[in-house]
Amino acid sequence: MTSFQLVYGHEAVVSAKITVPSLRVEKQKELSANEYSELMNEEMEETPETRLLALNHLQAYQSRVCGAYNKKVRAKSFAVDDLVLKLLFPIDQKDRVYGKWSSNWEGPFQISRITKGNAYYLKNKDGLESEKPVNGKYLKKDAVYKVEKVVPEVSSLLLSWTSIDLAVEVDAGRYGLELIRLQLILP
Repeated sequence: MTSFQLVYGHEAVVSAKITVPSLRVEKQKELSANEYSELMNEEMEETPETRLLALNHLQAYQSRVCGAYNKKVRAKSFAVDDLVLKLLFPIDQKDRVYGKWSSNWEGPFQISRITKGNAYYLKNKDGLESEKPVNGKYLKKDAVYKVEKVVPEVSSLLLSWTSIDLAVEVDAGRYGLELIRLQLILP
């Protein structure tokens, strides 16, 4: 069903078919004016039904598209005092020493206030609140890991250093293992 047919009630005839007679054009020429008018009226009576059918198909298609889109979207919501990481903007602010291996996220920040429209005010570790709110799509929850057990040999080694970098593999669920870099700063 074409859009022309939905608007005018019958199919469009291309001008090339009029100059080069087709079977359809020849049959229309054989009809009298009254017969042609009756056929056009019959087609116009069927038009509301075809329009409703087209509208139903359009609504079904839109609901399928909406369902497919919403299946992939996951809403992010944070509460006050949650720890989050903020996406670095613009890319020029990244540390040039590490190049492409520099972090895309900075933080952790603590959420201090929530405003309308999924926007959050953040506090840094010094307790200073940001001047502008940050959209929730540029935030992600910061994972806090608790050390269960420290081996005595390792704890005696740690006393001789002021800081240490660790690389830890963490199970990230269905995404497999994730490598996390930690820096421990000792007093």
